[in-house]
Amino acid sequence: MFLIEQLAARTTAYHDTLGILRQTHIESYSEPTIISARGMSSDPNEKAVVIVREGYGAVGLKDAHGLEALAAGAIRWRFARIRPTEIALLDANPLLATLPPV
Repeated sequence: MFLIEQLAARTTAYHDTLGILRQTHIESYSEPTIISARGMSSDPNEKAVVIVREGYGAVGLKDAHGLEALAAGAIRWRFARIRPTEIALLDANPLLATLPPV
């Protein structure tokens, strides 16, 4: 029985540690950051922007296209855990990457 309890305790400790590491990484983004979109795009030079919520950290990624590229037909994309009101903010301003606190 001791071995089962030991295994359960270790499993819980690993799970908690991964959760802490994940949250620490999310919180390390205090402002939008441009990163490589490698693996998300067939274009090896495409960039992505980390979408940041003030007071929280990273909530997603979006294209890094500027207004010129968008006017020329670049396709906008994003994936994020955001609220409907935040979707509207991002839709209204394609350069926005900082969301207000909740």
